[in-house]
Amino acid sequence: MPVINGKHYMNPQYGKALERDRIADEEHRRLHGEPEPSWLDHLLGFAEKPSTKQVEATQQKRSELQAQSQRVTDETIGNTIYNETSGLRPTSHTGKGSLQDLHEARVGTGTVSKTLDSNGQKLGKPLTASTQLTTQEANAVRSFDPAKHAYEDSRTAASEAVRDKNGPRHFYLDHGQSKPRWAEGKEPKQSYGPFRNDAGGGDVPKGAKVWIRVYD
Repeated sequence: MPVINGKHYMNPQYGKALERDRIADEEHRRLHGEPEPSWLDHLLGFAEKPSTKQVEATQQKRSELQAQSQRVTDETIGNTIYNETSGLRPTSHTGKGSLQDLHEARVGTGTVSKTLDSNGQKLGKPLTASTQLTTQEANAVRSFDPAKHAYEDSRTAASEAVRDKNGPRHFYLDHGQSKPRWAEGKEPKQSYGPFRNDAGGGDVPKGAKVWIRVYD
């Protein structure tokens, strides 16, 4: 019986082919850092059978990687923040209603979006504002300084927002209207503002004072 690389094979051609592929596969895993035995090792019986804990850990890791790959990017979160808050302007130099308070409000709304995304909920209407900029807004971001600054701050806020499955799940822009049904009888976790709405044409009247309320 022919011996190839210290192993016995009835068919020498078959043995040479398998050994050649196994060596090539080992080299690939050495270069790319593949942590698990290859399919060829399993086929030839060279790989040890993993323990139940190893199997569970591997499955959990794969699930985490799959979920991570499906998560929306900070750019998309930034778009939703911008679409919600681009028309808001500070009403104070410091404290509540200031530019810093508006930034923190944007971080808060971004955290809500990330919480929803972490729980498998699709962003965009009706849960959040659109995840894309309209052509008009994209042009404004390029040519209108307030829009440009609002977009840059929204992108920064998106990168600072926390991703946590147990994070806050709701927010709304309060301009004096009745509370949403889901907020009735509840106190907000955070409140930001008041800010002034310089934009028109949306749900919030132009010139209105606006607070951003964030809820669990």
